[in-house]
Amino acid sequence: MMAEKIRVLLVDDEQVLLDIGKKFLEQDGNITVITAESASQVFELLKNQTIDAIISDYQMPEMDGIQLLKAVRKEYPALPFIIFTGKGSDEIAIAAFESGADYYVKKVGAPTTQFAVLAHRLKLAFKRRQEAERFRESEERYRTFIETASEGILSMDASLRILFVNQKMADMLGYSMAEITGKVITGFMYPEDLADNDIKVKERFSGGTGLYERRFRHRDRSVCWMLVSVTPLKDKDGAFTGSFAMFTDITERKRAEAALRESEQRYRTLAEASPDQIFIDGRDDTIQYVNTAALKLFHLSYDQVVGKPRKDFFAPDIFKLQKASLQKVFETGESIRTEDMIQFGIKELWIDTNLVPLKDEAGIVTSVLGIARDITERKQAADNIALSNRKLALMNDVSYQYIQNKVTAARGYAEFSKDAKTETERLSFIEKGEHILADIHHLIKDTRDYQKIGLLLPGWIPVEQSIRIAASLVSPGPGISVLTDLHGLELYSDPLIEKIFSNLIDNAVRHGKTTTRIRFSCEETPDGLILVCEDDGVGIFPDIKDGLFDRSVGENIHFGLFFVRECLLLSGMTIAETGEPGKGARFEIAVLKGMYRFADTANKSTGKIMSAGINPAAYPPSGQTTSPSGDDR
Repeated sequence: MMAEKIRVLLVDDEQVLLDIGKKFLEQDGNITVITAESASQVFELLKNQTIDAIISDYQMPEMDGIQLLKAVRKEYPALPFIIFTGKGSDEIAIAAFESGADYYVKKVGAPTTQFAVLAHRLKLAFKRRQEAERFRESEERYRTFIETASEGILSMDASLRILFVNQKMADMLGYSMAEITGKVITGFMYPEDLADNDIKVKERFSGGTGLYERRFRHRDRSVCWMLVSVTPLKDKDGAFTGSFAMFTDITERKRAEAALRESEQRYRTLAEASPDQIFIDGRDDTIQYVNTAALKLFHLSYDQVVGKPRKDFFAPDIFKLQKASLQKVFETGESIRTEDMIQFGIKELWIDTNLVPLKDEAGIVTSVLGIARDITERKQAADNIALSNRKLALMNDVSYQYIQNKVTAARGYAEFSKDAKTETERLSFIEKGEHILADIHHLIKDTRDYQKIGLLLPGWIPVEQSIRIAASLVSPGPGISVLTDLHGLELYSDPLIEKIFSNLIDNAVRHGKTTTRIRFSCEETPDGLILVCEDDGVGIFPDIKDGLFDRSVGENIHFGLFFVRECLLLSGMTIAETGEPGKGARFEIAVLKGMYRFADTANKSTGKIMSAGINPAAYPPSGQTTSPSGDDR
């Protein structure tokens, strides 16, 4: 540690010279002088005091100045040392400098001049030693940094030949420092990276720095990924002389990234092969990902969907429903599962959707993964089972009691016929029994038709053609005409819709009494369409209307209008009788939008996707019809 003043040790075997020297040197004000008459005193003082420099005479009894210098240098190599002697010669000067003296000063001229020169040389020596010490300390710190750095470090000349390399860099490549030093750095790189490396080297010739990722060959032939930070080195004229580079081993990170990509590819392959619709939505309601199954619904490419707002692809009511579910996941951070029935055109689809939050490292939900599955068939299967149970219960309730009663009556008439007193009476009983058997046969036929409801797939049914077939089966007779005014109307319904028209025509023929005309027509309303069947018979009186669509009327069981109502309900339609007694019966069938069309619009299809899981090309657009004249309404 240096004191505020230079503490110099003045060595001479003559006390008078020590006194004179001390007086002259301390006049400077920046020098403190300590004196010693022998070499033994010098080493004693060096052990016990802080000495910043030594000025020694050459000729002394124990050892001369050169010998003292050599002895001091062994223990204090950085301590400034000046030979100050009256016996000067070139040989002594050379020996002094070869032994490590900072200066050699002769005792020539007036004392004032001698000691002024000595003080000046002393300050120069001290300053130089200070700078040398700072440089040494700096160099030591730099070397310590280089040797203990967690990064690989090397320097190269302009030809990329390695001039220096630290141990860390050697270890990362599996070589010794000696095996790497002197080699060209590109010899350790992968050939695929050399072209880009040449470009970056040219940039460094212009003074540019760089941060690159490079692949190096480890000694064991494995790949070693490095993040390389390069700084160009220049000479005093600004010419490129080489580079200083630091290397960070990022092999594990690269392996992790490769593993992540491989994992992502596996999951992407799984998602793309899935029949379920898979999507990812961001907080801003944009679609971040959709799989192939979902893209089929949009009839668009991946780029046309991803990055676009969800509202662009869904009707407002469906979008509002979806947004509420997604928002719940974003707010709670928990998965939810929804199972909703969505009306699309003529179809009612059940969609089972699982929404899962995707979180960042801070646990914040950044997006939502959705997996949607069309479970309509499963729901329909459950409905079919319920329908079958309903049919069985109804048949058990109706058929068992009715047939049991009829069989009892038939057996009664058979017994009566045995005890008949006349042939006429006997034949009367037999005829009544035959009527009962006919009723049972008719019930069985109606039951068989009822059991067929819901078993056939729905489709587009031309109404006028079905009415013509139904009329031919009923055969209303030459006095009754069946008219249609439907303009190519088609209904999406159960194929048994033909049975409905048969029942309506048969009802008008059998119960209308004065019926001469049966007319089918239609009219559109804001809610859809009304299909009308009306006749000019006696009509239906109020006491019958209340139970008109029940499975029995009065004492006769039948499935006519009951069958009509059940079949229409399965197709999403309803029926009501609105006629006035005495003016004929009028049956109005209400058809929802999307469940009907006219022949000249049957092939039209436009519009947004109405709900997740539905293909707009597979079904007619909801509510799109045309008037009989062909003008859009």
